[in-house]
Amino acid sequence: MKLKFLGTGTSQGVPVIGCTCEVCTSKNPKDTRFRASAMVTTDENKKILIDCGPDFRQQMLINQENHIDIALLTHEHNDH
Repeated sequence: MKLKFLGTGTSQGVPVIGCTCEVCTSKNPKDTRFRASAMVTTDENKKILIDCGPDFRQQMLINQENHIDIALLTHEHNDH
Protein backbone atom coordinates (compact mmCIF):
# COMPACT_ATOMS: atom_id res chain seq x y z
CA MET A 1 0.00 0.00 0.00
CA LYS A 2 1.22 3.49 -0.82
CA LEU A 3 0.04 6.90 0.46
CA LYS A 4 0.75 10.02 -1.60
CA PHE A 5 -0.09 13.49 -0.29
CA LEU A 6 -1.62 15.55 -3.11
CA GLY A 7 -2.06 18.65 -0.98
CA THR A 8 -1.12 19.71 2.54
CA GLY A 9 -2.36 23.29 2.66
CA THR A 10 -5.20 24.89 4.54
CA SER A 11 -8.81 25.06 3.35
CA GLN A 12 -7.91 28.32 1.58
CA GLY A 13 -4.73 26.98 0.01
CA VAL A 14 -1.31 28.55 0.46
CA PRO A 15 -0.58 31.35 -0.25
CA VAL A 16 -3.78 32.84 1.12
CA ILE A 17 -5.10 35.73 -0.97
CA GLY A 18 -4.34 39.01 0.79
CA CYS A 19 -2.09 37.49 3.46
CA THR A 20 1.28 39.17 3.97
CA CYS A 21 2.87 36.63 6.32
CA GLU A 22 6.33 35.21 5.61
CA VAL A 23 5.00 31.95 4.11
CA CYS A 24 2.33 33.54 1.90
CA THR A 25 4.80 36.07 0.45
CA SER A 26 7.62 33.54 0.06
CA LYS A 27 9.04 32.86 -3.42
CA ASN A 28 10.04 29.34 -2.36
CA PRO A 29 7.91 26.80 -4.30
CA LYS A 30 7.71 24.65 -1.14
CA ASP A 31 5.57 27.39 0.41
CA THR A 32 2.88 26.97 -2.26
CA ARG A 33 0.55 24.19 -1.15
CA PHE A 34 -2.69 22.79 -2.51
CA ARG A 35 -5.65 22.07 -0.26
CA ALA A 36 -5.47 18.87 1.78
CA SER A 37 -5.93 15.68 -0.21
CA ALA A 38 -4.27 12.28 -0.53
CA MET A 39 -4.23 9.21 -2.77
CA VAL A 40 -3.93 5.67 -1.45
CA THR A 41 -2.81 2.99 -3.90
CA THR A 42 -3.60 -0.48 -2.61
CA ASP A 43 -1.51 -3.57 -3.25
CA GLU A 44 -4.14 -4.48 -5.88
CA ASN A 45 -3.52 -1.10 -7.60
CA LYS A 46 -6.89 0.36 -6.57
CA LYS A 47 -6.79 4.16 -6.20
CA ILE A 48 -8.58 5.70 -3.22
CA LEU A 49 -8.82 9.50 -3.22
CA ILE A 50 -9.13 11.01 0.26
CA ASP A 51 -10.86 14.39 0.12
CA CYS A 52 -11.33 16.25 -3.13
CA GLY A 53 -11.35 20.01 -3.39
CA PRO A 54 -10.97 22.84 -5.90
CA ASP A 55 -7.33 21.90 -6.59
CA PHE A 56 -8.28 18.37 -7.72
CA ARG A 57 -7.48 18.84 -11.41
CA GLN A 58 -4.04 20.32 -10.76
CA GLN A 59 -3.25 17.70 -8.12
CA MET A 60 -4.08 14.85 -10.51
CA LEU A 61 -2.08 16.35 -13.39
CA ILE A 62 1.01 17.21 -11.35
CA ASN A 63 1.06 13.76 -9.73
CA GLN A 64 0.35 11.97 -13.02
CA GLU A 65 -2.71 10.23 -11.62
CA ASN A 66 -5.18 9.29 -14.35
CA HIS A 67 -7.99 7.49 -12.52
CA ILE A 68 -9.60 6.89 -9.16
CA ASP A 69 -11.62 3.90 -8.00
CA ILE A 70 -13.04 5.33 -4.79
CA ALA A 71 -13.47 8.88 -3.45
CA LEU A 72 -13.65 9.24 0.33
CA LEU A 73 -14.76 12.55 1.86
CA THR A 74 -13.71 12.57 5.50
CA HIS A 75 -15.78 15.54 6.61
CA GLU A 76 -17.93 18.39 5.35
CA HIS A 77 -15.89 21.48 4.60
CA ASN A 78 -15.97 24.51 2.31
CA ASP A 79 -13.06 23.22 0.24
CA HIS A 80 -14.43 19.72 -0.47
